[in-house]
Amino acid sequence: MDILISPFLFLILKRKRRELLIASRLSDFGELILVFS
Repeated sequence: MDILISPFLFLILKRKRRELLIASRLSDFGELILVFS
């Protein structure tokens, strides 16, 4: 059971981590825009 579940969890975590990285980059970019505006 764990052997079947773990690949899906891995993919989900990988995708979530990428979304978090994108979100953090966007928030940093937004802060830069607020600073320069």
